[in-house]
Amino acid sequence: MMDADDSVSGLFLATLFKALERHQAFAVRSVYVRDRAVVRAFLERKVTLENYVAFYGSVLVVAPRVGFPQFQNVLVEDGLATLAVMHWRGGSLPVINAEYRISLHSDSYCASHGHTFTDRYRKHLAQVDSIAQSFGDMSLAPIFQHLYETRLEMSARFDSHVSEGGLMDYHEFVLEQSDCSERTEVQMA
Repeated sequence: MMDADDSVSGLFLATLFKALERHQAFAVRSVYVRDRAVVRAFLERKVTLENYVAFYGSVLVVAPRVGFPQFQNVLVEDGLATLAVMHWRGGSLPVINAEYRISLHSDSYCASHGHTFTDRYRKHLAQVDSIAQSFGDMSLAPIFQHLYETRLEMSARFDSHVSEGGLMDYHEFVLEQSDCSERTEVQMA
Protein backbone atom coordinates (compact mmCIF):
# COMPACT_ATOMS: atom_id res chain seq x y z
CA MET A 1 0.00 0.00 0.00
CA MET A 2 1.41 3.40 -0.92
CA ASP A 3 -0.22 6.76 -0.30
CA ALA A 4 0.02 9.39 -3.03
CA ASP A 5 2.06 11.76 -0.86
CA ASP A 6 4.62 9.16 0.25
CA SER A 7 7.82 8.25 -1.58
CA VAL A 8 10.57 5.68 -1.98
CA SER A 9 14.18 5.88 -3.16
CA GLY A 10 15.25 5.12 -6.71
CA LEU A 11 16.70 1.81 -5.51
CA PHE A 12 13.59 0.78 -3.57
CA LEU A 13 12.32 -1.84 -6.02
CA ALA A 14 15.78 -3.26 -6.70
CA THR A 15 16.30 -3.62 -2.95
CA LEU A 16 12.93 -5.37 -2.57
CA PHE A 17 13.67 -7.83 -5.37
CA LYS A 18 17.08 -8.61 -3.86
CA ALA A 19 15.46 -9.17 -0.44
CA LEU A 20 12.89 -11.52 -1.99
CA GLU A 21 15.78 -13.81 -2.93
CA ARG A 22 16.56 -14.21 0.80
CA HIS A 23 13.20 -13.82 2.56
CA GLN A 24 9.63 -14.98 1.92
CA ALA A 25 8.29 -11.93 3.76
CA PHE A 26 9.90 -8.85 5.31
CA ALA A 27 9.28 -5.29 6.43
CA VAL A 28 10.68 -2.12 4.94
CA ARG A 29 12.14 0.74 6.96
CA SER A 30 9.54 3.45 7.63
CA VAL A 31 10.76 7.01 7.77
CA TYR A 32 8.51 9.94 8.66
CA VAL A 33 9.59 13.15 6.91
CA ARG A 34 8.49 16.78 7.25
CA ASP A 35 10.04 19.53 5.11
CA ARG A 36 12.70 17.04 3.91
CA ALA A 37 13.85 16.39 7.48
CA VAL A 38 13.41 13.03 9.21
CA VAL A 39 10.98 13.36 12.11
CA ARG A 40 11.27 9.73 13.22
CA ALA A 41 12.09 6.32 11.78
CA PHE A 42 11.67 2.64 12.56
CA LEU A 43 15.30 1.60 13.15
CA GLU A 44 14.90 -1.95 14.45
CA ARG A 45 16.42 -4.86 12.48
CA LYS A 46 13.35 -7.03 13.16
CA VAL A 47 9.74 -6.05 13.51
CA THR A 48 7.89 -7.77 16.35
CA LEU A 49 4.48 -7.17 17.89
CA GLU A 50 6.00 -5.20 20.77
CA ASN A 51 8.34 -2.91 18.83
CA TYR A 52 5.68 -2.36 16.18
CA VAL A 53 2.99 -1.21 18.62
CA ALA A 54 5.56 0.93 20.48
CA PHE A 55 6.47 2.75 17.25
CA TYR A 56 2.99 4.29 16.77
CA GLY A 57 3.36 4.41 13.01
CA SER A 58 3.38 2.34 9.87
CA VAL A 59 5.91 -0.39 9.17
CA LEU A 60 4.92 -1.90 5.85
CA VAL A 61 5.53 -5.50 4.82
CA VAL A 62 6.26 -7.28 1.57
CA ALA A 63 4.84 -10.79 1.19
CA PRO A 64 3.47 -12.99 -1.57
CA ARG A 65 -0.09 -12.09 -2.53
CA VAL A 66 -1.32 -15.49 -1.30
CA GLY A 67 0.21 -14.74 2.11
CA PHE A 68 -1.14 -11.20 2.34
CA PRO A 69 -4.55 -10.41 3.82
CA GLN A 70 -7.30 -8.76 1.82
CA PHE A 71 -7.55 -4.99 2.38
CA GLN A 72 -9.89 -4.07 5.24
CA ASN A 73 -11.63 -0.71 5.38
CA VAL A 74 -10.76 0.00 9.02
CA LEU A 75 -8.44 2.37 10.86
CA VAL A 76 -4.79 1.22 10.74
CA GLU A 77 -5.49 -1.20 7.90
CA ASP A 78 -1.78 -1.28 6.97
CA GLY A 79 -0.90 -2.10 10.59
CA LEU A 80 -3.37 -4.96 10.70
CA ALA A 81 -1.84 -6.38 7.51
CA THR A 82 1.65 -6.04 8.98
CA LEU A 83 0.61 -7.81 12.18
CA ALA A 84 -1.21 -10.59 10.30
CA VAL A 85 1.75 -11.33 8.00
CA MET A 86 4.13 -11.20 10.97
CA HIS A 87 1.90 -13.56 12.98
CA TRP A 88 1.56 -15.99 10.09
CA ARG A 89 5.36 -15.95 9.63
CA GLY A 90 6.22 -16.89 13.19
CA GLY A 91 5.86 -13.61 15.10
CA SER A 92 8.61 -11.44 13.61
CA LEU A 93 9.99 -10.30 10.27
CA PRO A 94 13.37 -8.96 9.20
CA VAL A 95 13.49 -5.27 8.29
CA ILE A 96 15.40 -4.44 5.14
CA ASN A 97 17.05 -1.11 4.36
CA ALA A 98 14.59 0.04 1.74
CA GLU A 99 13.08 3.29 2.96
CA TYR A 100 9.39 3.99 2.67
CA ARG A 101 9.10 7.73 3.34
CA ILE A 102 5.85 8.92 4.88
CA SER A 103 5.36 12.62 4.19
CA LEU A 104 3.91 14.79 6.91
CA HIS A 105 2.52 18.11 5.73
CA SER A 106 -0.13 20.61 6.71
CA ASP A 107 -2.78 18.78 4.65
CA SER A 108 -1.95 15.39 6.18
CA TYR A 109 -4.79 14.45 8.53
CA CYS A 110 -2.69 12.85 11.27
CA ALA A 111 -0.06 15.59 11.06
CA SER A 112 -2.58 18.39 11.50
CA HIS A 113 -2.92 19.92 14.93
CA GLY A 114 -6.05 18.89 16.77
CA HIS A 115 -7.22 15.95 14.69
CA THR A 116 -8.06 12.83 16.60
CA PHE A 117 -8.72 9.18 15.94
CA THR A 118 -9.84 8.34 19.48
CA ASP A 119 -13.48 7.56 18.69
CA ARG A 120 -12.56 5.37 15.72
CA TYR A 121 -9.93 3.49 17.76
CA ARG A 122 -12.56 2.87 20.44
CA LYS A 123 -15.06 1.67 17.80
CA HIS A 124 -12.56 -0.71 16.18
CA LEU A 125 -11.37 -2.01 19.55
CA ALA A 126 -14.96 -3.12 20.19
CA GLN A 127 -14.93 -4.87 16.79
CA VAL A 128 -11.62 -6.81 16.97
CA ASP A 129 -13.32 -10.20 16.85
CA SER A 130 -15.19 -9.36 13.66
CA ILE A 131 -12.06 -7.77 12.16
CA ALA A 132 -10.03 -10.90 12.94
CA GLN A 133 -12.84 -13.01 11.48
CA SER A 134 -12.70 -10.96 8.26
CA PHE A 135 -8.99 -11.93 8.09
CA GLY A 136 -10.07 -15.56 8.44
CA ASP A 137 -8.02 -16.12 11.61
CA MET A 138 -9.48 -15.62 15.09
CA SER A 139 -6.00 -16.03 16.62
CA LEU A 140 -5.37 -12.47 15.34
CA ALA A 141 -8.01 -10.99 17.70
CA PRO A 142 -5.72 -10.53 20.76
CA ILE A 143 -2.97 -9.09 18.53
CA PHE A 144 -5.37 -6.60 16.93
CA GLN A 145 -6.79 -5.80 20.38
CA HIS A 146 -3.28 -4.96 21.63
CA LEU A 147 -2.71 -2.68 18.63
CA TYR A 148 -5.98 -0.82 19.08
CA GLU A 149 -5.51 -0.52 22.86
CA THR A 150 -2.09 1.10 22.48
CA ARG A 151 -3.31 3.41 19.70
CA LEU A 152 -6.38 4.37 21.73
CA GLU A 153 -4.25 5.17 24.78
CA MET A 154 -1.86 7.41 22.81
CA SER A 155 -4.72 9.08 20.96
CA ALA A 156 -6.51 9.87 24.24
CA ARG A 157 -3.29 11.34 25.66
CA PHE A 158 -2.94 13.45 22.52
CA ASP A 159 -6.55 14.66 22.90
CA SER A 160 -5.70 15.78 26.45
CA HIS A 161 -2.60 17.56 25.14
CA VAL A 162 -4.70 19.46 22.58
CA SER A 163 -7.51 20.29 25.05
CA GLU A 164 -4.91 21.72 27.46
CA GLY A 165 -3.65 24.06 24.72
CA GLY A 166 -0.70 21.96 23.55
CA LEU A 167 0.72 22.97 20.20
CA MET A 168 2.37 19.77 18.98
CA ASP A 169 0.87 17.77 16.15
CA TYR A 170 0.29 14.04 16.69
CA HIS A 171 3.69 12.89 15.39
CA GLU A 172 5.61 15.44 17.46
CA PHE A 173 3.58 14.37 20.48
CA VAL A 174 4.28 10.66 19.91
CA LEU A 175 8.00 11.37 19.54
CA GLU A 176 8.06 13.34 22.81
CA GLN A 177 6.08 10.62 24.61
CA SER A 178 8.48 7.95 23.33
CA ASP A 179 11.49 9.99 24.47
CA CYS A 180 9.93 10.49 27.93
CA SER A 181 9.16 6.76 28.18
CA GLU A 182 12.74 5.82 27.26
CA ARG A 183 14.17 8.27 29.84
CA THR A 184 11.87 6.84 32.54
CA GLU A 185 12.94 3.26 31.70
CA VAL A 186 16.64 4.22 31.93
CA GLN A 187 16.08 5.97 35.29
CA MET A 188 14.22 2.94 36.68
CA ALA A 189 17.03 0.57 35.61
